[in-house]
Amino acid sequence: MDNGGTANGGIDTSLRQTLLISVLSVNDAPSFMASNEISILEDAGAQAIAWAMDISAGPADENGQTLTFNILSNNNADLFENQPEIASDGSLTFTAKTDSNGEAELVIQLMDNGGTANGGIDTSLRQTLLISVLSVNDAPSFTADADISILEDVGAQAIPWATDISAGPADEIGQALTFNILSNNNTDLFENQPEIASDGTLTFIAKADANGEAELVIQLMDNGGTANGGIDTSLRQTLLISVFSVNDAPSFVKGADISIETNTELQTFTAWASSIMPGPSDETLQTLTFIIESNDNEVLFEMQPSIAPDGTLTFKANQDATGIANIIVKLQDNGGTDNGGIDISAAQGFTITLTPSGG
Repeated sequence: MDNGGTANGGIDTSLRQTLLISVLSVNDAPSFMASNEISILEDAGAQAIAWAMDISAGPADENGQTLTFNILSNNNADLFENQPEIASDGSLTFTAKTDSNGEAELVIQLMDNGGTANGGIDTSLRQTLLISVLSVNDAPSFTADADISILEDVGAQAIPWATDISAGPADEIGQALTFNILSNNNTDLFENQPEIASDGTLTFIAKADANGEAELVIQLMDNGGTANGGIDTSLRQTLLISVFSVNDAPSFVKGADISIETNTELQTFTAWASSIMPGPSDETLQTLTFIIESNDNEVLFEMQPSIAPDGTLTFKANQDATGIANIIVKLQDNGGTDNGGIDISAAQGFTITLTPSGG
């Protein structure tokens, strides 16, 4: 339009023209809020975590867009049995491998389907998530061998007793292991108390001349600790150590040889044998018997020589008998010979000499 007016048929406006103003769509970036670190315990199983919040495709005019979470990188995929995934509602799911622990850093981005035409942005800012699988110590274990039986006085023992000794799964192989004997109901049985080395070897020395039974309660411990509910001790196992009695030989000290003039009276030599012992202190109640094993001149005697348990020697000579009798004597107890025991002493010899009366 001009200001020339319309007088005399003038025209002050141009022809009309049409202008189309188009406001072109430009996709706004989607967005979300989320924690940047998640921690779970080893062997916790499948995880479903409400992780992302305030998930938005953009302004209101983009509400209908489809949203997808993309995990752009994972620097420790070997940590997982089922790899991490994030659903459109922000739920994070994954399963760590059994007996595995460590950290995985994920780079995550939310994407809509609004495209990038006209300079639009269809991806959110990248966010980092650290997934930490915290170590949980598994209990150590071992297989116990059978109860142990030994004979009295056999000396130092070194027995491969525990087998299949394990600190736990493969990731715990480097742990140090210690066998602990939690109780022993008969410590008096041992000169050197029972111990079990980390390789399962049981060592001990029973006291000399001792026998009986000892019940041990044993547990294997690792140095993995108990953090996060870990278990550093095995199940308890019981070991019975039996030391079987072995009879020791009795002993005595013989008296002097006897030389007397012949007479027919009963001869009594009190305490002829001395230091009469059935064996060590655990055998003091045994019954003892002197045995005349041989007498090479029995005709000299009306009553053959005999020795009472207290060591008293008695005999009675025949009328006018003279000569020398060589006698062999042993001492026997009633402890028996089970397990290689010895119930009879070494033989000892003495002589009885009968000389003519008045000679």
